[in-house]
Amino acid sequence: QEHVAITMFTNPIKIDPSLSTSTHGINPISDGHSNAYACIILYNRALATHLEAMEIPPSTYQESKLHSASKLYEMAIDLIPENTEVMNLRFSTIITLAALNNVCYIHHSLGEHDVALHHVYDLEASLEWLRDYVGTVGLQNMWRKVYFNTMVLLKPPIAASVA
Repeated sequence: QEHVAITMFTNPIKIDPSLSTSTHGINPISDGHSNAYACIILYNRALATHLEAMEIPPSTYQESKLHSASKLYEMAIDLIPENTEVMNLRFSTIITLAALNNVCYIHHSLGEHDVALHHVYDLEASLEWLRDYVGTVGLQNMWRKVYFNTMVLLKPPIAASVA
């Protein structure tokens, strides 16, 4: 059986410049913008803690740092504004998928497979929501390409041709 490596999302999220300016009379600090800022900051802090923990030899200290990173990722997800006027869909989707992926990575690497699997189901639900949303806004062709590429990546290699 082939070992499949789980990949960690290592890119920080940059603050969208549109969040820092007032448009259409929206105050960047009110109307949910503070949650958008906090969400991005928490995600980036989680990523920094996660990357720092990966540099530490396996120990209870490393495990503690990884659990802290996991909690920060989950806090970031909880703060994602539901109002897409405040944080556009691209940012909220990237943060959700990256954070859930990294939480899965953490728990898998700690041998906490049941917890990792729970977050895989959350990730799957997020992808299903995205698929449904893409369908409602007329982006079915783009979704089909993403889905096809995912299926190709998940397809096991062919061991031998049929004679």
